[in-house]
Amino acid sequence: MFNEIIDDSEFLFRGVVNVNWDFENDRPSSATFKDSLGVSVDRDGGRNQTECITELLLKKNFIAICKVLTYDVREIGAIVKYLPIINYNIFHSEIHDSIKGQKNPIKLGINLQLFIKSNLFKTAISPNPHSRLRGLSPLFDL
Repeated sequence: MFNEIIDDSEFLFRGVVNVNWDFENDRPSSATFKDSLGVSVDRDGGRNQTECITELLLKKNFIAICKVLTYDVREIGAIVKYLPIINYNIFHSEIHDSIKGQKNPIKLGINLQLFIKSNLFKTAISPNPHSRLRGLSPLFDL
C-alpha cells in the first residue's frame, strides 16, 4: 500500500461520465466534482499519466479524464483521503469539501472546475455526433 497521506505533488484523476459532460460547451459540467459523500478519484501513486488514464478506462468507458494536483485541491480548503478498495482499486481516494466536514459541494465543484481547465484529457469517442472527442489526445484548454 501507499502512504496514507497523499503528497501535494501527486495528481488525482477523475473519470467523466456522460451525465457529467456539458455537450453544448464540450467540457465537463460542474457536477463532475460534486458529491456530498466525497468525490472518487484515483491518486497517481507513482504511475505515469498514461498508466493512470489507461487503468481508469479499464474500469469504465469514461468520456474524458480530469486530473488535478493534490496541492491545488488543498489550496481551496478541500481535503484528500486515501481510501483504497482492497482487491479492486488500490489507488482509490476521495476529495471532501473541508476538514471540518461541512458540506458545500457547489463551492467545491466550481473551484475544482477552475483547477482542471488545462488538465482535461479527451479519452473516448463521444455518443454525441457533434462532440469533438476522438480517442486519447493530449491536454487541451477549455
